[in-house]
Amino acid sequence: LFNVSKRIFNSPTTPTNNQNQDDDAYVNNIIFFLNSIKRLS
Repeated sequence: LFNVSKRIFNSPTTPTNNQNQDDDAYVNNIIFFLNSIKRLS
Protein backbone atom coordinates (compact mmCIF):
# COMPACT_ATOMS: atom_id res chain seq x y z
CA LEU A 1 0.00 0.00 0.00
CA PHE A 2 2.81 2.37 0.88
CA ASN A 3 4.56 1.60 -2.39
CA VAL A 4 1.41 2.36 -4.35
CA SER A 5 1.01 5.78 -2.79
CA LYS A 6 4.73 6.45 -3.18
CA ARG A 7 4.44 5.75 -6.88
CA ILE A 8 1.56 8.20 -7.25
CA PHE A 9 3.45 11.11 -5.74
CA ASN A 10 7.00 10.35 -6.82
CA SER A 11 6.58 9.12 -10.38
CA PRO A 12 8.53 11.36 -12.75
CA THR A 13 6.47 12.75 -15.60
CA THR A 14 7.66 12.64 -19.19
CA PRO A 15 5.71 14.02 -22.17
CA THR A 16 5.53 10.63 -23.85
CA ASN A 17 3.77 8.70 -21.12
CA ASN A 18 2.05 11.42 -19.14
CA GLN A 19 -1.34 9.99 -20.00
CA ASN A 20 -0.37 6.50 -18.91
CA GLN A 21 0.89 7.80 -15.60
CA ASP A 22 -2.25 9.86 -15.09
CA ASP A 23 -4.31 6.73 -15.67
CA ASP A 24 -2.10 4.72 -13.31
CA ALA A 25 -2.31 7.41 -10.66
CA TYR A 26 -6.10 7.53 -11.02
CA VAL A 27 -6.45 3.77 -10.62
CA ASN A 28 -3.94 3.68 -7.79
CA ASN A 29 -5.75 6.49 -5.99
CA ILE A 30 -8.98 4.50 -6.16
CA ILE A 31 -7.24 1.38 -4.84
CA PHE A 32 -5.56 3.40 -2.10
CA PHE A 33 -8.91 4.95 -1.18
CA LEU A 34 -10.70 1.60 -1.04
CA ASN A 35 -7.92 0.06 1.04
CA SER A 36 -8.08 2.98 3.45
CA ILE A 37 -11.82 2.47 3.88
CA LYS A 38 -11.30 -1.24 4.43
CA ARG A 39 -8.69 -0.55 7.08
CA LEU A 40 -10.90 1.95 8.91
CA SER A 41 -14.04 -0.15 8.99
